[in-house]
Amino acid sequence: MLELRGRELVQDKSSLIIADDDEREFKMVQTEKLDEGWMKDIKYITNANSSVVNSNTVTIWMRADLDDVKSKKAVAGVLETMVNKVKKIDIRLGLFLEGTKQIKYTGKGGLIELYYLYKSINNESQTVDAQEIVELAKKTSKVNLKVEDVQAYIEKLSKAQDNQKNKAEELNLVLDKSQTEPGTVLVIGGKIYPTINKKVNVNTKIIRAIIEKEFEDNHEGIEMGDTLKQDNADKFIKCNVVYLETMRQHKSQGLFQNSWKHTRSNIELLIKNPEKFTKITKGKNDYFVEFKAIIDPVSEEAITWAPLLRILSAMTGVKVTVFIEPSADKMQDDGEGTIKKFSRIVMNHKPVFYKGERQEPIGEFENLPRQTLLTLDLKVPSSWMVSASKSEYDLDNIVITDNNDHIAAEYRLNKILLEGHAATTDGVSPAGIQLNLSQLRTKNSTVVSDTAIMANLGYFQLQSEFGAYFLNINKQQTVDDVYRIENIKHDDFNAASSDSNIIVIDSFNGKTIFPVFSKEDSGNLGRRTAQKAVKYLMDYIPRFGGGLTKSKKSLNIFAVASGHLYERLMSIMITSVMKQTQSHVTFWLIDNFMSPKFKNVFLPILSAKLGFEYRLISYKWPYWLNKETVKQRTIWGYKILFLDVLFPMDLERVIFVDADQIVRTDLQQLYDMNINGAPYAYVPFCNDRPEIEGFRFWNHGYWKDHLRGKPYHISALYLVDLTVFRKLLAGDKLRAQYQQLSVDKNSLSNLDQDLPNNMQHLVPIFSLPPEWLWCETWCSSKTFKNAKTIDLCNNPMTKEKKLDVARRLLPEWTQYDNYIHSVLNKAPVKDEL
Repeated sequence: MLELRGRELVQDKSSLIIADDDEREFKMVQTEKLDEGWMKDIKYITNANSSVVNSNTVTIWMRADLDDVKSKKAVAGVLETMVNKVKKIDIRLGLFLEGTKQIKYTGKGGLIELYYLYKSINNESQTVDAQEIVELAKKTSKVNLKVEDVQAYIEKLSKAQDNQKNKAEELNLVLDKSQTEPGTVLVIGGKIYPTINKKVNVNTKIIRAIIEKEFEDNHEGIEMGDTLKQDNADKFIKCNVVYLETMRQHKSQGLFQNSWKHTRSNIELLIKNPEKFTKITKGKNDYFVEFKAIIDPVSEEAITWAPLLRILSAMTGVKVTVFIEPSADKMQDDGEGTIKKFSRIVMNHKPVFYKGERQEPIGEFENLPRQTLLTLDLKVPSSWMVSASKSEYDLDNIVITDNNDHIAAEYRLNKILLEGHAATTDGVSPAGIQLNLSQLRTKNSTVVSDTAIMANLGYFQLQSEFGAYFLNINKQQTVDDVYRIENIKHDDFNAASSDSNIIVIDSFNGKTIFPVFSKEDSGNLGRRTAQKAVKYLMDYIPRFGGGLTKSKKSLNIFAVASGHLYERLMSIMITSVMKQTQSHVTFWLIDNFMSPKFKNVFLPILSAKLGFEYRLISYKWPYWLNKETVKQRTIWGYKILFLDVLFPMDLERVIFVDADQIVRTDLQQLYDMNINGAPYAYVPFCNDRPEIEGFRFWNHGYWKDHLRGKPYHISALYLVDLTVFRKLLAGDKLRAQYQQLSVDKNSLSNLDQDLPNNMQHLVPIFSLPPEWLWCETWCSSKTFKNAKTIDLCNNPMTKEKKLDVARRLLPEWTQYDNYIHSVLNKAPVKDEL
């Protein structure tokens, strides 16, 4: 909860705020106290030509005291706004007067009352000439009034009795005295504006801005018919108050809906007993901006805000005051807090120079707990693709000791995201269309990134660097319909469009575009299909004659590892794959989680020695998809949620192999297997080790009922037919189910396994023969000799460490480990594999 203390009027799209020490957060009138009968009796002044109420009418209730100079000026400001009329907005004013000076009017809503009151407040002699009102009405409202009618009405006003003063007391009940202070109050559209306070006068500009904002938010675009009876208009006010209050209580933020933006509050006024708080103040008295915060030191929010306040406090002209308020329910019985994270912001409070050169900002941690396992992570803007580029340490398993107390890492900004939401001219998502982002050249443009459009919000993302690019559709894609890009919008689907497919990336904020697609004529479909067939045949022309077979088979392996231990295990897995195959192997490795040393040093050496290719791939977790907060679960998410967009669009199949596996057969057999049109193939869990039965949760309760006889599969090894997977929009179905289930923290305990098994009824799984994956935890020792791959599963009963299991169970594991150690250390290799 922060306050930015300013000394001038602040105006933006979300609200209009008068900066002052005593300001309050804007509140709504008490809905339960709004009585339609009470509202029906209110006598309104209007600037319309008649008493008609329509969708352009903004209702204002104003409590004022004409004995007070500032209050009187505020009334004049409102009336001046009405006289000069804001755009096309009609205003009806219910004026509730307190004090001894009362304006007597009948409240019939005519222009005469309005102009009479306006002139009387602005005329020190308190006399109003009928001719002045006639001229004012003609000038401002284009209405011709007769002088004699106006004069008669003025005389009537001077004698009339009015009950509006009594209504002021009822208005106070609606406002709730706990929400407002004595003095002038504006209520516009049900929102309370305490407009008069100790230091600030309300002028016409403020009133106009508030009314325009109210009209923009709650009236513009609403069709309520040409006219409304007053009681229906009052019901509209009541419904609007309920709606706005609901929006306050249920904040949402997404592509098509902005979150409710809170206005500022003086937090010291919210503290009942400020003397009981620990108060920290830093900054001189000649400040021009002050930040105030109430912080629970053991909360997640404190981890984020404390480093920022620390930097702000060091800036010139800034004062920071922090109130410490620990939450008792977050403290453990032993008195230790629940702080499990430490945060720093990589930013200097001023430019820092050393020997004439500007120094890059750093984030530095001091006095971290020792003998505690820590993980270093980086939070960056959503449009950045960042990874660690330099470090000698295992950033996933940091332990501060006396001999290891200075750990450093550098991160690199690799790419900037081009994101988008696509739609067809019919307003639907063009799911499955593949896009290419190419360098802007006249000939032979190089594709720098490609992707497929998701059904989920029509979302897509492409990775780029600064520069100009050309966005087009992948012409090699075989689809039922042929599309073309109709236009591209750069703000939202309602913005002005551009016929150009040129995209310029020139900001660290990235870019979000909104392309619109239309279908081409059916003749193009035949030509595209023919082009695809020619490409297919060219890929399979034999190098030295013979039948329709590739010159050399290709094998694509997908893997992910995080931390030095799993990188070591993955090196052994890679070596075991290469030992068993003659195929050309490409390993697709997720860049997000690998250490700099492994990807920059170890991988190139292994690749050169063993003869495989590798590609580092990455994908930014979409902003609209529920995020995981635990790193292991994030890794699981990358194994299953983005299979349709993680790889290049021309990759047809890939096998995922867990980092802690040993392969004992040629995986080309699995790669070429017919899986009967399924998008992927998994191995079912073994059921032949009875002592582990109590841990087979899929044989009981929810899972037993949900599976209905289908097996529960393990996610340590699986084949993905990417062509079928994309055609079935399997990725969209998995993400939609994940979005629904991940709201419950108790769902998807094993995300990468639970999700595909849960979705078998929509995204079918081909069950592989059991010999394709053996795990000692679940499988009988009798089947070990036939195992084609062996996974070092965790055993919930013995909890034996993976390295101990590997050395005990797999003789070749130590041989592979020694071989890799020799290669990486450039030592003589005793035994070639």
